[in-house]
Amino acid sequence: MRRLYDAVLFSTGIPGHRDLGVAGEELPGCQPAADFVSWYNGHPDALPARPLESERVAVIGAGNVALDVARMLVTHADDLASTDVPDAVLAALRTNKVTDVYVVGRRGPAYAKFTAPELRELPELVDVDLIVDPDDMVLDEPSQQLVDTNRKVRTNVNLFTEWSKRPPTGASRRLHLLFFWRKLKDVAGSDDVSAIRFERAQPGSAHFGEIETIEVQSVFAAIGYEGQPLPGLPFDPASGTVPHTAGRVIDMPGLYVAGWVKRGPIGVIGNNKADAVETVRSLLADAESLPPAASPDPAAVTALLESRHVPYVTWNDWLRLDAHELSRGESQGGRTRSKINDRTEMLGICRPV
Repeated sequence: MRRLYDAVLFSTGIPGHRDLGVAGEELPGCQPAADFVSWYNGHPDALPARPLESERVAVIGAGNVALDVARMLVTHADDLASTDVPDAVLAALRTNKVTDVYVVGRRGPAYAKFTAPELRELPELVDVDLIVDPDDMVLDEPSQQLVDTNRKVRTNVNLFTEWSKRPPTGASRRLHLLFFWRKLKDVAGSDDVSAIRFERAQPGSAHFGEIETIEVQSVFAAIGYEGQPLPGLPFDPASGTVPHTAGRVIDMPGLYVAGWVKRGPIGVIGNNKADAVETVRSLLADAESLPPAASPDPAAVTALLESRHVPYVTWNDWLRLDAHELSRGESQGGRTRSKINDRTEMLGICRPV
């Protein structure tokens, strides 16, 4: 890449996921949340979503990925019909049997990593009850200090407190936010998932230290991502990122990083924007002094790909696919677009014979 371009900016994200590290996670009904996210976003390599066959699902984690998965599981398919969800995903969601989703956090509500914009979307879900145990909203002194000194924490806790006071409406689906489930002991089941067992952690509670069980048929692990090395770049295994200074890859002029591969798997779109701005400023500041590419002719890129028999997609190819998806969405009642998630079909539209 460096032979062809004066500068290369890597923003590949972090594709690896963290394992639960407990007995039973090898059961068919237990899978990484990232796999489900890939499926409903239309990634061509994603596997079908098996948890839609379950009525009760646990999502282990207290961050935005856990929240995104839970929201998709409890949202009715008709409420997604106008979006760009792929046709196959929408058809599968129409068979969704889920009635209860449990988002399980190991610490108290003051330590949850959800962000307020994502939380505020939850009450807008149609025919879904938000369930928060009022006992979980009794804060210890460290938690109260966080609430008093951190605006974001205070906003989150205020939302949880408000929801804990709401009586159920009898909605057909329920989203439970659980706190103080300190340690996952195991995922129970013989041939498939039947339950998860946790140690409770709420100080002062009659349940502190007890092992409690939640009966579920599927489990998603949303406990974080793990970085993986990129060929030719340095790698810090502790953080799972590429070592850099303000986005400049250490000791490799002309190479830059942005996003999770730069700072780790934290933050949402706003964080990524600020992160990218820093890297681009570094790149622009370096532009005049960068060692030039050995083969800067744009034709050298396609020549290299063709010499290695690598099929590629040009910008104009992608525009054909974009126009096709937009048109197909419009023909389906004015949807945003209708995504195609089959690789062969996508490439056939990009590069018609």
